[in-house]
Amino acid sequence: MNLKLDKLAGFLLVAIVSGFVSAGPLLAASGNDGHSSGGHDAPASDSHRGDAHGTDPYSEAPPPKKHVPVYVWQREPKNAPYKIVRKITELQNRIVHGDRAAFDILQARLVSVSQELMAVDTALWITDLRNARAALKFVMSGGPPDILRRLIKEAALPTRYLEPATAILAYAEGRKSDAYRLLRDTDPRDLEATLGGHLALIKALTIGSRRSDEVRKLLDDARLLSPGTIVEESALRRQIPLEALQPDNGEFDMLTSRYLRRFSQSVFARGLLLQVAETLARDDYGGGDPKKLSVLKGFLDQMRSSQRTNFLLSLAREATARGFAGTTKFAVEEARKSKPPPLLEDDAPLQLYGASMGIIGGDYEKNAQKLEAVDDELLTVEQSDLRKTAIGLKKMIRRWPPTPEVKDEAKFEAENGGPLLWAEAVAARESAAQGQDLLASIDELLLEIDQ
Repeated sequence: MNLKLDKLAGFLLVAIVSGFVSAGPLLAASGNDGHSSGGHDAPASDSHRGDAHGTDPYSEAPPPKKHVPVYVWQREPKNAPYKIVRKITELQNRIVHGDRAAFDILQARLVSVSQELMAVDTALWITDLRNARAALKFVMSGGPPDILRRLIKEAALPTRYLEPATAILAYAEGRKSDAYRLLRDTDPRDLEATLGGHLALIKALTIGSRRSDEVRKLLDDARLLSPGTIVEESALRRQIPLEALQPDNGEFDMLTSRYLRRFSQSVFARGLLLQVAETLARDDYGGGDPKKLSVLKGFLDQMRSSQRTNFLLSLAREATARGFAGTTKFAVEEARKSKPPPLLEDDAPLQLYGASMGIIGGDYEKNAQKLEAVDDELLTVEQSDLRKTAIGLKKMIRRWPPTPEVKDEAKFEAENGGPLLWAEAVAARESAAQGQDLLASIDELLLEIDQ
């Protein structure tokens, strides 16, 4: 009997602890020794069942348990596409801040990342929007378009990304007109900033030079949506030459200042400066127009010493190619100010450009001597060819036009109003034509330099 009561007490204890049975009535039904009290209640003053005020703590049922939500933590796969694409983003950020080694491995890394993305299970693209965005961003960053082809074919992209993805694929495959048609009514600002900046840049590139105002607006959007990234750097490189053609609007100053503050170390900076030099030389910025000259000087003031010298050499070369003596002279003089003293008079390219223009619009004898004195060993092959061509032009300028042989002076006199007048005119025209041909060859040669 005692054994049965002990088992019953054990079951009741488990029930009480689990909250299935109220403990008050059970304890009240048993005596202090664990035996039945014959149905009489124990005294309320029993210290085991009451507190200091004589109340029974078990007289009421416990409050109902509150619902506590359970969160199931799932480990994210290591090969999440957005994490893979982040490798390219990091690499490109290093490139625009001057990491040449990152630039050298970029193409190989794009191929390897493309292979990783193609191996990702389709379910990962569907269940996480970050992965879908990463696929678009990867192809807009120069990656192979294979992954977009696959995702479009498998309908593994959210509906809101399908049209941009189709346009991006068209652009990556070289179908710019199709890409523009698909993007015509798309506002990049409606997308997340991580995509919008890239898409604004792509849309601007599909337009080309057909609508410069629309291109400028899109490049502005690209810069503002993706500050500090390769998207902003790329947008600035495309917008600065456009604004150089309009020196009065102040945009050129603002954009060049921003580029040189943020991206002066970029691997692509030298290419931009060469492009700007070509644009400014083509518009003869150093030729005497006060507004243009002010813009040019302001641009030079923002550069580091090494950038300034290289830019001025490019400006001098481009101005020489176009026959702008004023801009050539300005560039040569400013470059000599930028160089350390030991190199002032020994810089062969500067002497070459300055003397080539000087024999036409300056002191002929002095510049002819300088041109002859330029050391071929210090010139590139193209510069050496330019020197030889300029020396040929120098000799032609000083040569008296040849007089053609005349066998019948009487006939010439009768037909042309005086002896030898017609012959001299013909000789002069021939000499001028030869000079024009030579100048054309100089232009062609100079335009090939550094291409």
